[in-house]
Parts: sequence; C-alpha cells; structure tokens
Amino acid sequence: MSRNLPTNVSLGLAAAVVAAIFCLTAVSPVVEAAVGPNPVDPSGTFPTNGRLVFRNPRGLQQHYAFFLSAASGNWVYRSSPDGSTWSDAQVVIDTGIGSASLWISDIGTLLVVYFVANSPASLGNVRYRRGTIPDSSVTIMWSPAQTIEQTTYANYFGLSITRTDNGRPVITAVSELVGGDGTYSYEVRAWGADQDTSAPVWTRISLMAPYRSLGQPKIGGYTSVYSAGLGNYIFVGASAARGYNPEPLPWDVSWLAAIWDGNSWVKGSISILSHSESAARPITVVVDENHWAHALVVYPTNGNRPPLSHYHAYSVDGSMWQIYTVSTDAVTSATLTIDLSSETKNLRAMYHYGTRDIRWKTTPIGTISWSSENTIPWSQDATDFSSSQRDFVGRMHALVESSGGVFYLGL
Repeated sequence: MSRNLPTNVSLGLAAAVVAAIFCLTAVSPVVEAAVGPNPVDPSGTFPTNGRLVFRNPRGLQQHYAFFLSAASGNWVYRSSPDGSTWSDAQVVIDTGIGSASLWISDIGTLLVVYFVANSPASLGNVRYRRGTIPDSSVTIMWSPAQTIEQTTYANYFGLSITRTDNGRPVITAVSELVGGDGTYSYEVRAWGADQDTSAPVWTRISLMAPYRSLGQPKIGGYTSVYSAGLGNYIFVGASAARGYNPEPLPWDVSWLAAIWDGNSWVKGSISILSHSESAARPITVVVDENHWAHALVVYPTNGNRPPLSHYHAYSVDGSMWQIYTVSTDAVTSATLTIDLSSETKNLRAMYHYGTRDIRWKTTPIGTISWSSENTIPWSQDATDFSSSQRDFVGRMHALVESSGGVFYLGL
C-alpha cells in the first residue's frame, strides 16, 4: 500500500536548486592510515557501493568485513580484533552472486546485523539474513536466511539495506523486468519489513518507476538507502536505466525520501540529479543530523558533472540541493561515510584514480568546504570501495578491492 507524501511532513514539490560548483585543489600531502590497508582475503571480491564493513561499537569491538569469496562462491565474513589479523571465513549466505549490503543497529543489549544479497546464484533472487552479536562474543549468531524475491523474469541490481529509527528493515534495489514483447524496463524498488525479526512480512513498492521501455537490456544499476531519522523516514539514491531519455542514454541519477511505518509506504517526489547518462553511475548516500541527505556520485570525465560530485540536500525531501566538486580527475571508484561522533561532524570521501595510492578528503557538515587531497601510499589498483555506514569507535572503516583481493582500511 502506498500514497503520495503529504506536505505536512515536509516533503513537497519545491524546485531543485543547483548552485555554483566549488572546487578545491592543492598539493596532496601523504598521510598514513590509522590501520592498513591490510589484507583480509586474497580471493575476495565485493560489489560497487555496497556497505560491507563495520566495527562493533559494543562488547569486544571487533572489526567485520563481508565479501564474496571466489574460493567458495559464498557470501562470507571475517572478523578481526585490530584490523590486521583476520579469522577464518564464516558463511553468511551460500552460492552468492551480484550485489550485497549490510546495516547494523545497537538495540541497547546487543548489536543486530542486517544482511541482504543476491543468492542462490541468480540476480533474480534476493535473500535476507538477520544476525546478532552478544557483548561477550565475536561470532555473529545468524537466524535462517529468508528469501524475499525468487523470480526468473526479473533481475535485481545494487542491493542496499537500512533500518528505520522505529526498528523496521528496508531494502532497495534496481529491478529489471522483461516484457512479453521482449522489451526491458527498469525501476527502483523497495521492500519494507513489518517488524524487526528473522522472517518478517515484506511489502514491496515501486519508488522510482520507469519512464519508457527499452529495446535492449541495460545490465547494472545502483541504490543506496540510509535511515533519515524522524521515526520512519529513509532516503534513497539510485542510478537506473529508467528511460528518462531514449537509448543510448537512458540512465539517470535520482533521489527521494520515503516513509515506511510497518504497514504502508509514503513516497516523496523524485529529484533527478542527472539524466542522459550512458551507464549507471555509482552513488553512496548518507544522512546528517539535520535529516539532510548527502550523495557521492562517480561520473565520467566527459560528462556534464564533476567526475566526483557531492550532492548536499537542503531540505528533508531532497528537492532543494547543491552540488560540490570533490575531484576533477577521472575516478575509478569511491565511497562516502559520515562522522557523527566528533564535535565537528564531517563527511569523508575515499576514492582512487586507478593507478597507485588511495585518496581521501573531508568536509565539515555545517559549512561544506572539502579539504585538500590526502594520499595513503598503496601499490595496487582499487576496483571498488566499501565504507561503514558511519564512524565506529573513533574511526571510519573501509574495504578496498584490488586484483590482490580484499583489504581493510581504517581512518
């Protein structure tokens, strides 16, 4: 069940505001990471822009890294006391493929881990698993995996997961549907759980519907969902081939706010951040203490946006926003996380240019001003980044994927 978001919950139809682009350039100082990059698994891989790493803020405060093991073909995790030495891999969901993401919540007595992934071995399957970590334990105690979708006529890309402040998990993905006439349509979907249990009832909604069907398949797409506070609010950023423009430029980058109260959906108006894109653009979303969204998007250098763009919403619904430049060079992968514990709340962008070294910048949330570029020495390529949903135990946590496997990085 769904309905349009009423104006009395501050989700209106205000026009998007695109202000001047600010770009800071400077000589890059070389800095050492607090931890790493340290190897986690030589056979590990993970999807673009999924959140797959955290440090437990409770109990034994272990580090956890999730990834797809090429050795076993399963979604697995490893734990570590220090980010340097890692345990044996533990299976989370077997026969994995495609995308995955996680979210954690401290419920006052233990930590809850929510995990979603494509499995078994099909992009048409979406599986969910809920785990808990008691304060005295390192091991995640998993409930049985639950199948949310299992279809042969649809694929799901860019899975993401969060939990509302009122305790209900929400999953998002880009859906590919094949019509009876052989055409393809793409939309952004969400599933809301009726309660925080191992096998809840899920209610699906189309958050961003397709504009038109396409004659050829457009493989790929990204979503990033983040709890926006205010009880039941979430914020969703996505890039999908919804056909705002016809082929060969059907992809757009968009965001919106929505409400899931456990029974029904209320969705806001879609704000299109960019359209006429030739491919899906990786996007990572966080929400600050003002309930305003931030998104980091990777674009090509020949596009009409900065190659690494930061979108900052100035309204709860995201209809008013401003764009800032993080980098003007060609970025191969990037991720965004948020520090909500420091006296000065800040964002941190981590990214890579495809050769050597890892780069990062930071900005205060109150007044956006991206710092000069910092460099972490690194001799390998970096095909993907994953970051924790926020700071935990005084650091930002990230995974880096390279041809040498999965590595952990703590800043």
